[in-house]
Formats: sequence, C-alpha cells, structure tokens
Amino acid sequence: MKKLAEKLRKRKPKIAFVLLMEAVLLGIIGYYLFAGNRPDHAFKFFITMFLVLIPLGLELTFSVVSRMPLFCFAVVYAVGHTMGSCFGLYLNCVWWDKMLHFVQGVLFTILVYYLLQRFYRSTGGRRVLNLVMAVAFSVLIAVLWEVVEYSADKIWSFDMQKDTYVSEIHSFLLGNQSGEVVSIDNIDTVVVNGQELPGYVDVGLNDTMCDLIMSLAGSLLFCIYGLIDRDRHPFICLKQI
Repeated sequence: MKKLAEKLRKRKPKIAFVLLMEAVLLGIIGYYLFAGNRPDHAFKFFITMFLVLIPLGLELTFSVVSRMPLFCFAVVYAVGHTMGSCFGLYLNCVWWDKMLHFVQGVLFTILVYYLLQRFYRSTGGRRVLNLVMAVAFSVLIAVLWEVVEYSADKIWSFDMQKDTYVSEIHSFLLGNQSGEVVSIDNIDTVVVNGQELPGYVDVGLNDTMCDLIMSLAGSLLFCIYGLIDRDRHPFICLKQI
C-alpha cells in the first residue's frame, strides 16, 4: 500500500486531470438522464468513465511515467469515440473518425514500443525490432476493431462501417467471361427497389480501408520519430516510479 500511495503522490497532476474528466462525464450523464432523455447515451458515457482510467492504470501497473501532454492526450482519446457517437461528430465532421484511427495508431505504437523497451533493454538492433513489433501490434488492434465493426453491422444491422456513394465500379461480376473486369463510370443514378440514389452504395469497404491506412500512418509516423530520436526524448519514462 505504501508503494501504491507513493506512486499516486507522484502523479497528482494526472490524477487531478482524470478527476476533472470524470466530473465532466458525470455532468454529461446527468444531462442525458434528466434533460436529454437519452439513457443509451448516458450508458455510453458511463462506460467511458472507466476507459479514461486506463492510461493511469497502465502507468501504475507497469511502473512507468508518461509525459503529461501524452497522458492528457490519451485520456481525451478515450472519450473520443463516445463523443463521435453521441454528439454526431462521426456524421457532421467527416475527419473525426479518420483522426481517431490515426491517433490510435500513434498511441498504441508508443505504448507497445516503450513497454518493449522497458522489459528488453535497447540496443540499435533491438530498438528497430521493438518498433516493428509495436507497429505490428497497433495494426493488429486496428484490424480487430474493423472485425468488431463488421460483426456489429452484420449481426445487429448497425452502420459502424460507414457507407459512401461512389461514381464508378470495376468488377468481375459484370463480365461475361471468366477473368474479365467490366467498369461502369460516371454513375449518377442508381435505383434500388424503386428508390433513386445519387450513386452506387459502397457498403463500408472504403471506410474500412481508410481506417486501416490512417492507423498504419499513425504508427509509421511514430516509427520515424523513434528512429530519429533514438530515445533521447522519450514519451514514456522507463524508470520504475
């Protein structure tokens, strides 16, 4: 208990920030319960109250210390998905979803890289290997999340994989011969069961691939930083504190 108390004492600013976020979330929950009449949104923010504890929990579990800006950034990121869902940001801000996936790539790569550095002390070759493994883990998380989105869409008819209209298609299905790709360009009208649509509906493929690309881009961005910086300015202190 003394050791835990010492760890908490050295993280007072971070604890204060987490408590501030929890207070904000409680206020939002109260609004949705008593004024907004959206108990489903209130439940989502209730779950989010536990998510914002994860960065602090990781520090205490692995006895590491992240820089304050990174810590605050990670806490706010934990709220990002719920904000996008409940505040309509996924629909009204076309960049919101892509931004979150980019940040996910950065944060998970940072976390795994420094944990690997924590348990396997770095040499030049080891650092590169740890970066590769961190990218692989981050991409795995992104892929698993897309599997979750696909499953939710198929099982519960959600639209987590956002559909988009496209103006051209290229498909083997349209060909008369095996291996023949037929293209349809400049699509401006599609009729489905009598309903006219302004284009061909792409059922989530573009969204999924863009999400994966953004996650990979975030991972690679940190990799470039890690190769250049060589742990001279680490985002996470590896000393046991």
